[in-house]
Amino acid sequence: MENNCQNIAIVFTSLNIGGIERKIVDLSIHYSTQKNIRLHLFLKINQGTFLNKIPPNVKIHFLSASKNQFINLVYPVWLWRQLLILKPNLVLSFGNFSSICAIIANFFSIQTKLVISEDSSIDVQISNDSFSLIRQVLVRLTYPLASGAIVLTPTARQKIGKYLPLSKVTFLPNWLPINIPLSNLPPSLKPIDILFVGRLVAQKDPLKFLDFCRQIQKNLPTIKISMIGDGELKPKIINYITRHHLSVELLPSSSPVDQYYQQSKVLVLTSVHEGFPLTILESFYYSCPVICPSLNEVKPFYIFEPEKFIYSQPKVAIKLITAAILYPDTLKKSVQKYRDYVVTTRDQNFHATLDYLQQFL
Repeated sequence: MENNCQNIAIVFTSLNIGGIERKIVDLSIHYSTQKNIRLHLFLKINQGTFLNKIPPNVKIHFLSASKNQFINLVYPVWLWRQLLILKPNLVLSFGNFSSICAIIANFFSIQTKLVISEDSSIDVQISNDSFSLIRQVLVRLTYPLASGAIVLTPTARQKIGKYLPLSKVTFLPNWLPINIPLSNLPPSLKPIDILFVGRLVAQKDPLKFLDFCRQIQKNLPTIKISMIGDGELKPKIINYITRHHLSVELLPSSSPVDQYYQQSKVLVLTSVHEGFPLTILESFYYSCPVICPSLNEVKPFYIFEPEKFIYSQPKVAIKLITAAILYPDTLKKSVQKYRDYVVTTRDQNFHATLDYLQQFL
């Protein structure tokens, strides 16, 4: 390795399917082509569907091949040791658990530049933690030590401002994945009426999604519904589907989601809180409209006929979903505008993040 080569360390838990993981893949692919930069991934667990998407010249360091009850306690010490050996020029961490560990490890090792990437749901994440008071104290103690912070929305910038100076917080919009597969199905081929994509956890509220479907199915008994995801609520979801005799195809998170976007008339989000879900960008890219709850982080994205896509009450959601199924042509022009928007802003948003990180090298 050349003496002038700079090391970047990305710190996260694992590479399962999700928005953060897709960003890490894009960053890995980019930095793997830079002759003067060597990228290192530090994972708590060496697991995840996206592991095989990481270029071979990106070095992956991991603490364990599987989760155990003591791993969260050991991880900060292990990470401290790894950073001490590598001495990276920049550390980039995602999420508050990884960021707390990275900041502590960095503080007690080389004290290099460290940037955290966080979203506006940090307060909810902390309150839902088993040791929420300890997590909150750790965030308040560690986050001010970061060199900078990336957030996905202006709302997130204000919320994270409670934990570190706003002068350190930079709003950088999410981007459509760089290597997302091209559409290969005719737009008219839409056999799936309603689609859900996401983790089957309380944050995504998949049971509310099923309640919407149950009410719509009363008037449209032949609708086809697909849900893609895994999580702790899966047994309750199966029970709900069985109890209400819903026609739902339940698929694992490893399913080819791009094909399901293309085959669906509408994607429905029912999240209680979000940073900025990548599913919105992906779905519109495949010309599948997205019906969303009225969340402050999401509303600014909807600049074309927002009243056709955003709901504040369940009855409004049901009305919008039904309209998307029965009258898809009324959304066609708006959906095309959103598709054009996510495609044209992809490189701009991606390179804005790269330019931001470059200033720390």
